[in-house]
Amino acid sequence: MAPPDVGLAAKRILTPKAVWWPQGCGRGETEGMLEYRGYLGVVEADDGAFVGRVAGLRDVITFEGDTYAEVEQAFHDSVDDYLAFCDARGEPPDRPYSGKIPLRVDPELHRRAAAQAQAAGVSLNQWIAGRLEQVLVTPRAPTANSPKES
Repeated sequence: MAPPDVGLAAKRILTPKAVWWPQGCGRGETEGMLEYRGYLGVVEADDGAFVGRVAGLRDVITFEGDTYAEVEQAFHDSVDDYLAFCDARGEPPDRPYSGKIPLRVDPELHRRAAAQAQAAGVSLNQWIAGRLEQVLVTPRAPTANSPKES
């Protein structure tokens, strides 16, 4: 059963045709994402309902709902409950990602990427970040730090 078309709101579940995953990434056609307070929720259609989990954490946080609105609210409630639980225990909450990626590549690939970045007039870090943005097809406008097209 395909969910109804709800448009391309960046902070809402995306329809199967507009899922954030690029083609050939191995993700199901009925999977989408939510974002709230810096946390990402992965949502799948499952036998007439929507079930999800917060991605990128060591802790397990799940949520579910029968409609887009219900699963979105359940996601928000789950994140809020998790943060309150951590606060009550005096422990810092697990954060999804720091923004830093230790990356090891073949030296020749490193050389070619550095040359492309230099030709584009940006740092290697900016060039790699721009390429990741292109591959992941995120629905955000380019920033001042995005690399120029080569």
